[in-house]
Amino acid sequence: MRRAGLLPALLAAVAVLVAACGTSASPAPTQAPPATPAASATTAPAASPAPSDAGSPLPSFTRVADLEAMLPEKIGDVKLAPRSLTGTDVLATGDPTSIAALQAMLDATGATAAEYQFAYSPFKTSAGTDAAIGVFRVAGASPDKLRDILIEQGRTNNPGIGAPEDTTIAGRKVTTLTIDDGAGTTWLWYYWTKGDVLFYLQTADASVAEEIIAAL
Repeated sequence: MRRAGLLPALLAAVAVLVAACGTSASPAPTQAPPATPAASATTAPAASPAPSDAGSPLPSFTRVADLEAMLPEKIGDVKLAPRSLTGTDVLATGDPTSIAALQAMLDATGATAAEYQFAYSPFKTSAGTDAAIGVFRVAGASPDKLRDILIEQGRTNNPGIGAPEDTTIAGRKVTTLTIDDGAGTTWLWYYWTKGDVLFYLQTADASVAEEIIAAL
């Protein structure tokens, strides 16, 4: 049974966060090996980290505070607990899959590992389903280019994903991908740009996406 997973370059960042936070990275199990034994690719999604832990830097991670600050403080009644890191942290894992995914992004953008920055938080929707939001920045690369790279990688590694569709939500241009996980859930991947960053949202609830995109 095919399950919708995170995009490779996103996985390269998130797998590190999972290992440190003890929190599932994606609303659906990922298809690639985790960065460390602590990050199980098949573990069921867990709730967001405790609100009191929100924003605290993790050992050996390079905190990107301004990216964390771009994520919502709360979604519904849930307070987010963002985490962040750079490509240098991904390389330090030594995990071949995560490093290869990251390197593909760096090769396509001409950036260095330190110039790849990412902030992320899982959360629960009001209906109790798992979701995730993240924001990317790669120095010298336009967020449109990052979006195109991530979409191409995602479709390459998940052949069942449909073609990207452009739409407008809350006055903002958004690109979406629709993924049937084979278990009765249709996941929606949203990408939208703002300034020099690319936002990413994964949810099964379109109304949640509209609320978040309008707020950001």
